[in-house]
Amino acid sequence: VGEKPDMLLGTDYLLMREEFQQLADKTPPWRDSPHRALITFGGSDMNNATPDAIHAFDSFELTVDVIIGPGFTNTDEIQKAVRRTDAEFNLLEDPDNLPQLMFNADFAVSAGGSTVYELLLTGTPVIGIPQTGNQIPIIEGLSSKDAILPIEVDSNISFNSIQSSANPQLLNVDSNSITEQLKNVITRMVSNPSSRREFRDQGRSLVDGKGAARIYNHMEILI
Repeated sequence: VGEKPDMLLGTDYLLMREEFQQLADKTPPWRDSPHRALITFGGSDMNNATPDAIHAFDSFELTVDVIIGPGFTNTDEIQKAVRRTDAEFNLLEDPDNLPQLMFNADFAVSAGGSTVYELLLTGTPVIGIPQTGNQIPIIEGLSSKDAILPIEVDSNISFNSIQSSANPQLLNVDSNSITEQLKNVITRMVSNPSSRREFRDQGRSLVDGKGAARIYNHMEILI
């Protein structure tokens, strides 16, 4: 009592679910020419971003797993986007094998919440699109460490100058801008395997699934 507490912060101390920890020591599949991508915006697609992400895959020869979370209310719009886009899509509603889908993907398009850390652990290169204000510091921080590729979603927000905020307010999203930026970044993911491998390796170096063990070891020292 009265002593300054030890602060166990940062990606070294992330607590990951067991199904993700089991993948931490496995080597993800590698293909110089990617075959499979993943789109996931968490449990609810608050900004209706999934259709925009789908459109960005037009004319890419990829199989794209699209995760439809339990809180999605835009399934009709997602299905419409799939019909209008020249690529192969699998629409998966709240799949039980999401960790394995992440592990098998050559890269992913994701919101900026906790899913990003799960993707880094599975060795999946990430294109990060923040959906709320409190996701921006996550995307900005991981981008500064060359762990993900960011997409800017608000013309009034700069990834280099924004101040960290816990405000969960939805961001203003320009659908056309999102799709165009994504097309450019997907092209980079597809055409530059060395860059994609660097994102995979850097992500796994930041999130290794051993956070719980580190916290336990630290607590043992204190007992």
